[in-house]
Amino acid sequence: MTTNLKPALGLGAFSVPDIALILDIPQGKVRRMLNQVWDERLGKDLIGDTFSITIGDHKFVNFHTLIELYVYFELRDMKVSAQRIIKTRNAMRKDLGSDHPFAMAKLLSNGKKIWYEFKDSIVDADGSRQTNFERMVRDYAKKIDFNGNDLAVRYWPMGKEHKVVVDPLHQFGMPTIADTNINTHTLRGMFRSGEPPEVLAEMFDIPLNAVKDALNFHGRELPAKAA
Repeated sequence: MTTNLKPALGLGAFSVPDIALILDIPQGKVRRMLNQVWDERLGKDLIGDTFSITIGDHKFVNFHTLIELYVYFELRDMKVSAQRIIKTRNAMRKDLGSDHPFAMAKLLSNGKKIWYEFKDSIVDADGSRQTNFERMVRDYAKKIDFNGNDLAVRYWPMGKEHKVVVDPLHQFGMPTIADTNINTHTLRGMFRSGEPPEVLAEMFDIPLNAVKDALNFHGRELPAKAA
């Protein structure tokens, strides 16, 4: 199984500022990871291509690269070493036949080691096998929806209990309100222009908590009376 490397219709297009907003990671950190690791080490050096396209002064990646970056930063947050993460990804790429192995629902970690599912076994990047799932307590995929082929199709940046979702089939992947095509940037812009959350909820026919989720996603605290 292979996946498309570049942004395309149905796969979204995400700039460094987009990725930083969606993943809540500083832009400089995202830019370094994209340039030095994904485009160079995992792209040009490994498969002879980059994961990004450049338009003007901006680089753009597709939804599956966005998810891979999310998984990488999640694993680093769990104190998994960068070397082990890259080693595991390379092993998964070979076994699973995908250029976006971290965008597949086959990854497990306990914060020290990483395993992945392959041919009904749980495999470590060094080739060892593990059958006890109970010790693998951290679900890195808690914010991701997968399709029947175990490939990521949606990302919930605030968690699935909130209404903001990143779906490459809606608004070319820009954050929207779940089950709608309403771009969260639109709600933020109208709020900053003076429209109260209650008015926005009525105007767009969405729950008030969906409006609040959109505004909080963009990092703006609601007034106490609206919270």
